[in-house]
Amino acid sequence: MALRHLRYFTAIVQWKGYREASRRLHAAQPAISQTVSDLERELELKLFSRAKRAAKGEIGKLSIGFLGSSKGS
Repeated sequence: MALRHLRYFTAIVQWKGYREASRRLHAAQPAISQTVSDLERELELKLFSRAKRAAKGEIGKLSIGFLGSSKGS
């Protein structure tokens, strides 16, 4: 287990999400996500219940907008 794994995990908890942890650590979100996945695999447990519930539509919000043509007839 690398120190980076624990640092990323604690940053996500401290700043309550991947986006803010990414910004504060100056690291890409996919890199943080992959590191946490590696840590979960190594510990053989899930640290966060994230994408599965969102993918099923159980949590989160999706907004769709439409902007018609700006050309007048």
